Amino acid sequence: MYDWSGTEEIVAEGRLHSTNPTELVNDLPLGPSAMAVWIDNPKNQDAYLWRPTVGLTRVGEANGKKVAWPESRVVVE
Repeated sequence: MYDWSGTEEIVAEGRLHSTNPTELVNDLPLGPSAMAVWIDNPKNQDAYLWRPTVGLTRVGEANGKKVAWPESRVVVE
């Protein structure tokens, strides 16, 4: 996963969970052009999440959790 602000920094590695726009992530629908991903390996603990929630604002805090991320900033291998 690349930083959502547009830099080429890889902020985390993880697993794709869903691209379904109706998938709930932190009780909110994923919406269009987004992916639900599990963060398995935070690379930049201090990078901000694309959609912060109460208790989760940075990548390091989301380790092992499902988050929403812009589709254009995820590389699926």
